[in-house]
Amino acid sequence: VELSCIIIGYCDRATLAALLLVDRTFMALALPPFYARIVLNTHDDADRLHRRMSVHRYVRVVELRMVCVPRHMPLLKHVHTLIWKTTRDADQLQVSGEHVADIIRRLPAVTVLHLPLIFPRVSAIETATSPIARCLTSLDIAIPYMPIAAHPQTFSPLPALRRLVIRSSPSNALPEFVAQYVRVVARQLHDVRLPSALTWDSFRAAVVELPPSVLRLRFGHVVDATTYVLGINVVLPAVTTLVFEVRVIEDDHRLEWQFFQGFVEQQRRSGALPALKHIEVYIYAANAEQRYLYSDWSFALFDKGRGWSSMDWCAWTLGVLGRDASLDLVVYTRFSRGSQELFDLYAAVKNCMRCLPAHRFSVDVLIRAMQVGHYVYLAPELQAMVAGESDRKLLGTLLRTSRFLHHTVTPMFYEEVSLRTEQDALKLASHPSAAGLVRTLNVNMDVPRSIPPMAKVTTIRWESCMSVDGVRLSGSQAAEFLGRFPSLVHLHLLVDFTYMSDLDIALQSVAGRLITLEFGFPSVPTWSAVRTPRSLFTSLKELRFGDGQFINVASFVHHHIRGRADNLEVMRLPRYCTWGSFCAAVDVVAPRLTQLELEAFLGMEKYDMRPGLETPLLHTIVFEVHRPNDDTRHEWSFMRDFMFVAQVRNRMPVLQTIRVVLYAANALQSMLVWEWTYALFRVDDGPSDMDWRSWVECVLGTFRRLHLVIHAPFLQGS
Repeated sequence: VELSCIIIGYCDRATLAALLLVDRTFMALALPPFYARIVLNTHDDADRLHRRMSVHRYVRVVELRMVCVPRHMPLLKHVHTLIWKTTRDADQLQVSGEHVADIIRRLPAVTVLHLPLIFPRVSAIETATSPIARCLTSLDIAIPYMPIAAHPQTFSPLPALRRLVIRSSPSNALPEFVAQYVRVVARQLHDVRLPSALTWDSFRAAVVELPPSVLRLRFGHVVDATTYVLGINVVLPAVTTLVFEVRVIEDDHRLEWQFFQGFVEQQRRSGALPALKHIEVYIYAANAEQRYLYSDWSFALFDKGRGWSSMDWCAWTLGVLGRDASLDLVVYTRFSRGSQELFDLYAAVKNCMRCLPAHRFSVDVLIRAMQVGHYVYLAPELQAMVAGESDRKLLGTLLRTSRFLHHTVTPMFYEEVSLRTEQDALKLASHPSAAGLVRTLNVNMDVPRSIPPMAKVTTIRWESCMSVDGVRLSGSQAAEFLGRFPSLVHLHLLVDFTYMSDLDIALQSVAGRLITLEFGFPSVPTWSAVRTPRSLFTSLKELRFGDGQFINVASFVHHHIRGRADNLEVMRLPRYCTWGSFCAAVDVVAPRLTQLELEAFLGMEKYDMRPGLETPLLHTIVFEVHRPNDDTRHEWSFMRDFMFVAQVRNRMPVLQTIRVVLYAANALQSMLVWEWTYALFRVDDGPSDMDWRSWVECVLGTFRRLHLVIHAPFLQGS
């Protein structure tokens, strides 16, 4: 559970959604963080949330992106943050202070309120915050255009308010709002953020009116600041942290940087910042216009001393920081993690700030709102465990949405690749790095001409049907293709050859290293057996005859396996096999056979009881049921008859397990009159009801174990 929680903690919302959709392992743990933040864009979203009462206990943050009040807002007792924002103009906004108050009453635990809405009057803000006035700790608002129309003393206090963010607003309205509302209702403010692009007069008047308890002040560039005006002192007695925003990146004159330097130096000289200990600069590099970036990004942000308007960064740091203040640079970029631009940026920043000792300087880079600088990454073993629990669909989602698992997920995602057209082969050939990661190759086409040599491929599943055009695969074509995979050890070959000699030619170069071989002819039977084959299966352990057209099983085993595959342990026989072919094939491999796999083959009724060779190592027999709702139970009857005869003909002294693989998904829907359990294992009297007790006694005997594997179309937990 602890490991899963760590995994969930590293997932963004897109990854959480993927986990919920395709992976039930993490569902219980992914539900709380996925529903922790709910975004309501329409009335339908609110209605859907209202109906899904089971997720209400997980919701902590509600974000409204609507111009009117939701029709049905559920009671959410655990929500601590409400965000209500819209891109519409003020005259289109259909939300009043009373509307917001009604919503907040449905969220009784809210302490953080983001309302960057443009209300007509300050009294609307007063009304909106009234239900939570005593417990509100953070408020994000926009300033009304209209003046304050009420006496300041009539506003309700906000005694717990510690953080205030004021969004863009008319510059001349800010001082009055701060003096007559903020200073009156929030006397214990600690953190204040003012809007950017203010005039100096508005900025100075607003700062002067802030409560003396402010510890952290964030602001942006002042549009009309001059050296003369900067000399007007603004007293900030308790401020320990100043936060400045740099939004114009491609400015050659660095006006924002110069304004901040002049402002801080003037305040230091006049003693207006006695408690200042820390400076933070937020650089919005993602806002840079590409057409102005003549050189690299690091040159645009910090010109490294090479530019025509280069700043003296050592003078800037000394003037801003003084003797003991520290600096933290936070850069918002669009770089990819591990990119060259990111490394150049780090190098440029450290070069510009080289005058500062390491303990007084830090830099963080945020990529699309995801902090990279201070992340503690998962250990490689944990990353492999995370990716190992994912199917291919989830791996693809993680590859697109999770940068932290990218290096671990990439080899697993490309471990198995499918080729269906020549364009797929060309695409794989054009990406040699991806081709080098492939271990399993699925080919659903004729011979791919553009496929490159792939030294690490160990498994090939090749299924093609060339005979639809009257053309069959030649042995030399198949041999040339298989020769491009020097590490091939597992081969599934379901293609049409004209002669069995073509199959022998195709396998000749790879037969010696094959461990698993499954082959079949999907469309037409192959002529003429090979009596002197050239393929030598010295390493072969598993041989499976695939379904499709007829193959003389006894002849193939006699000529290709006898004396040529001394390590064979597993053999599968197809449905077109006969009792005579079975006996001849099993007698060849009987001394070494450990597992036998069977379908209900033909001619079982013509069995004979003549004794054959003993199978001293055979411990497992696997039966397959492909027609689960067959009224005659032909496949189940075959198991009973086969076990009755086979254990007499070929003694099986160590046989322990009977495995039945039931393909329930193959059931004909039209035959499912009753429930599935009735169709698969009939429990009532029927026209062809099996005597299951008799079946168990005959197939299992006294000591054998039944292992039932059901491939069902149901959802887990249904």
